Amino acid sequence: MATIIKPLIDKSGNFLTVKCAPAIDPVYTNLTKIYQCVLNLLSNASQFTKSGKITL
Repeated sequence: MATIIKPLIDKSGNFLTVKCAPAIDPVYTNLTKIYQCVLNLLSNASQFTKSGKITL
């Protein structure tokens, strides 16, 4: 995911940080929908943030 959004992040002069807890519970859901949601959130964050830090 980070490699897909990287060009948009770089274009806006932003810095992306991805944090993940060491232990998370499993989630049973539609992987495609989750992927789309996270991609949309990162895309919107990079559009409305200029030269800043975006944390996922």
